[in-house]
Amino acid sequence: MYILFFMEGLRVKPKFKYKMTIETGQIITPCVDGGIFSSIGNKPAKLHIGHDGCIAGWDRDSAINAEKQIGYQNCIIGPGFIDIHFHGYGDQSNLRYSEIGSFQNPVHILEKVTTFGTTSCLSTIVVPAQSRRFFGVDLDARFKLLRSQLSDLTMKDGPLSSPRARLLGIHLEGPKINPEVSGAIPQNAIWDANIRDIPRILGKPKSGNDDHGVRLMTIAPEMDFHNDFRFIRAILDQGIVVSLGHSAATLEQTIAAIKTGARHLTHFFNAMGPLFHRKPGIIGSGLVDPHIYDVEDDRLSLEIICDFIHVNPAILQLAMSRHHLIAAVSDAVAYPGMGDGTFEFVGQRVTISDGAVRMVADGRLSGSVMTMNQTFRNLLLLGGDNPDIVRAFEITSTNPSKILGINDTGVIEKGRRADLVVLDKDCNLLYTIVNGEIAYDATKKLQENESSTIILKKNKGVPKPSAQEAVIGIRISAYAIWCGYVTNEETVNVTIKELNGNPRHKQGFTGREAILDSAAVAIVGTWRKAKKEGLNVTALGIATSGLVDGTCAIMAMNLPGWKDFDIAQQLLTRIRNIENSFPENIHVAVENSSNAMAMAIARTKRLRNNVGLKSGENFVFVKIGHGLGTGVIVDKKPISCVEDIAPDYYFHLRQAITNVHNGLPTLLHETFLINRLVAKGELALMRTCDDEFPELHLEALVSRGGIIHYAREEERRTGKIFFRKNKIHAMMKELERDPYAYENTRFELELTVKDIMNALKEKGEASEHAAAVFEHVGMALGSGIYSLTNTIEAPIRNVVIIHQLDEDLSLADEIFKKAICTSLSRGNSGTEEWNVAFIRPDVELFVLSGASLCYE
Repeated sequence: MYILFFMEGLRVKPKFKYKMTIETGQIITPCVDGGIFSSIGNKPAKLHIGHDGCIAGWDRDSAINAEKQIGYQNCIIGPGFIDIHFHGYGDQSNLRYSEIGSFQNPVHILEKVTTFGTTSCLSTIVVPAQSRRFFGVDLDARFKLLRSQLSDLTMKDGPLSSPRARLLGIHLEGPKINPEVSGAIPQNAIWDANIRDIPRILGKPKSGNDDHGVRLMTIAPEMDFHNDFRFIRAILDQGIVVSLGHSAATLEQTIAAIKTGARHLTHFFNAMGPLFHRKPGIIGSGLVDPHIYDVEDDRLSLEIICDFIHVNPAILQLAMSRHHLIAAVSDAVAYPGMGDGTFEFVGQRVTISDGAVRMVADGRLSGSVMTMNQTFRNLLLLGGDNPDIVRAFEITSTNPSKILGINDTGVIEKGRRADLVVLDKDCNLLYTIVNGEIAYDATKKLQENESSTIILKKNKGVPKPSAQEAVIGIRISAYAIWCGYVTNEETVNVTIKELNGNPRHKQGFTGREAILDSAAVAIVGTWRKAKKEGLNVTALGIATSGLVDGTCAIMAMNLPGWKDFDIAQQLLTRIRNIENSFPENIHVAVENSSNAMAMAIARTKRLRNNVGLKSGENFVFVKIGHGLGTGVIVDKKPISCVEDIAPDYYFHLRQAITNVHNGLPTLLHETFLINRLVAKGELALMRTCDDEFPELHLEALVSRGGIIHYAREEERRTGKIFFRKNKIHAMMKELERDPYAYENTRFELELTVKDIMNALKEKGEASEHAAAVFEHVGMALGSGIYSLTNTIEAPIRNVVIIHQLDEDLSLADEIFKKAICTSLSRGNSGTEEWNVAFIRPDVELFVLSGASLCYE
């Protein structure tokens, strides 16, 4: 006990009384008359934030005693905006994806919304019917994964690596809604759920906590009316706020549901039956005196989309005059910076134009591109010459917190979380503060835009290194990094060559930050070694898994979080944090690893000789690994097709890539996408259906998973086990030794590429069937190459294949080659033969693949 008292006395007190003080002209708080605490004369109002991230108080007279001081005399401080109906932005940060209105990248989205003043939100998602699929996507599995991720983020508390909006929970829009007023919700997410479906809909509570993360659910009361609201009652028992919406209910049905416990109306006026003077319906319930429900006045709340598109401003004013507990919501599926275009929203094609999101099929509104800051400004516009700023903050902050029963935010009061927005006198956003941390600083963004600290050379490339020069090349994958430099005469000096050359991965770190940190360390080490040898590094080439555009990552399936960012900028920032003397104006090139290796082969004499290519010859490059990478080289440069693919096809394109990397058969319904399968290298060579080879009608992927797939099909066809017999023998021996070894145990004999290769090395029947597997693989691969090259207006008669599997497939090369050539020659009416060559992966090739990106 004495030791505890002694340790308590040793604790270091903070140097400053407050963590932050904000000087301002007005603080919007219900704790003072009129709701506004203002500056007086030359005494600005001061809001103090404690070291615990909570509001410590406000005054005009105290001296500044804080670690950080921000603000302007004329600015306005109010509670941060809370958005309780928000669909997310999908993967649109790079404007290269089609899917909008989803939380596929939740952390990035929660960071993004702070730039619009949002400090807390619900994630709104739909609930697909069980086992529904859309273009190869298992919607139910995807929903469960997303719901689990969002629940984890909802439970997460404590310090974050970077401030972001708080995810308050999940809003489930459906599935028990009226299909006749579905709005933009697809039919596969509208179904007659019952109480037995609730565990699947809500998911299992997280360990040690009975909270499933769902805070709000939209239900059409008429869909549960004849069951005496059994479903609504069961949802209420889970502690979830029941909101009524997507409904054509009568006024009587709506009032009955409210008396049962429902107490909110989803996007009031929208996706609701019409208001008629003899049949007021569900809309009428939000406009009449709440006493009609025989419940407390504050029982019923409603939310409205205030973009002046979903609801006319005059009707907005009517609702605001009739009802006190109104929350403004964005219902956002995109943000204004995405621009106009055609996109995917919950599996349906929508267009963004003139600030509205509409379905292509019939023009129905499908969410919005509103931000909460613009919502706030629109509410001020309703007041004309006398805007009510206190009421605007109530509708965007205070009321949403009341609706969800949240007591730690939503108003500025002592002891509440410092979730705040700081606005200038014209209500433009200056700062967003989350839990006492600055999450968005508009002034800093302006300064960054005026002068970038990192300058990337915008030129076509650099000459090949001279005698005293070198070019750094690095290849990055999920677990390994290969790095080195290339000097004149294509001499390669490898600095990192281990299979797992990612030091952060060795320490147990995974994800984007660990990979980038390791890559920066490798590049700095390589630069120092080259410098020690008296070499001037002129360029840096980065070959990375996934699709890239310029220096920006678009997507990658095997690099965690490897998308939506500028690779060059991120790496150079880290490099200069390690070594500030690293060259500032170095030329940087980034490319997909398949195209990078193909370019290394095209531009390196030694590698061309290995595969029998003449200088300048066009060829198809195929990388066989866990997935299948492709590239087409024409005139020593890869064909890049990202821009050629219409944006509304990216949803299917990304799913195809996912399937390839998961070793799943892939089917694309849009056959003209086959013509653009290069897509900077990360798509499998899938083929169109061909009557000449009916057994290959399904598009085949020829990755490791594809090889195993063909082996299983061969075993199934013959009814014999050719490739796992050694494992069966080992299991039988174990059973002879211990008859109960596998009692009450379910086991499966794993099939690997190594098993197939071992069978190929044998003689007799097993070897013949292993050869048949590789023959089928080669035929499918050849068919894919033919489909691809047949659409390119350039002469191509060369194929270069690299195996990147743990197993040596050299024994199968001749089988591959013969099958590929047979498949290719079926459509070749000319006399010129195809040349199929194999190249072995080595570390020097990996380094060259990065370095050769930089050459002119």
